[in-house]
Order: sequence, then structure tokens, then C-alpha cells
Amino acid sequence: MAAGASKLRLSLWAPQIGLFACYLLLIGGADCFFYVQGAGHGAYAIVVSLVLIPFLWPWTKLGVLLYVFKNNWIATLLCWGISVWCFFITPLIIGGVVLSLAGVMYLIAGIRGETASEGSNRR
Repeated sequence: MAAGASKLRLSLWAPQIGLFACYLLLIGGADCFFYVQGAGHGAYAIVVSLVLIPFLWPWTKLGVLLYVFKNNWIATLLCWGISVWCFFITPLIIGGVVLSLAGVMYLIAGIRGETASEGSNRR
């Protein structure tokens, strides 16, 4: 690495990838209601994305609840666990893949020892 170049901080990028996954789940969840027996999947995707958005959005108004996504290990398990259900119906697969990618980024950040609060611009 060149002198003065900084290392890519995945703990700052993982929440942005997670937010993108939430937007994809919102769109895919709305599409699920047009599938036969897809309303349950659609409702799951919409509820999950609406619950995750405040945790991934860069603000501190949730206080102690934000600890869940400041800990990279817990965020990894949550992203992977939530994304499993998304692979069972077609409109949610891309959102599930992106949410799994966010989990991988949280995992790598946890292995590196990064914390979300270092260099973060949370409001």
C-alpha cells in the first residue's frame, strides 16, 4: 500500500449496502403480492426492510438500540439470518443476495477489528 493511502473501511460501507438491500426488499416485497401465495413473502420483506432501515440509516436517535449494528458480529448474523427467507421467492432473491453481501462485509470488518463508530458520520 502506498504511503498515506488509507485502508478501505468496510464497517462504514456495510450499512450502505444493507440500506440498498432494504430498498430492493421493499421493491421485491411489493412485487410478491402479484404472485400466487406470495403475499406472506411480500409482507415479510416489507416489514423486515422497514424495521432495518432505521438501524442502518446514519443517525443516532435510536440510542442503545443501535448497539445491534455497531457490533459487527451481531450484524453479520442478523443480515445472514434475515436473508435466508429471501431466497424462497424470485422477486426477493436480489435483495437477499445484497443483504448477504452486507453480512459478508460486516464479517470482514469484524475480523479486521473495525468498529462502526470510528470515522463514522452518524448524526
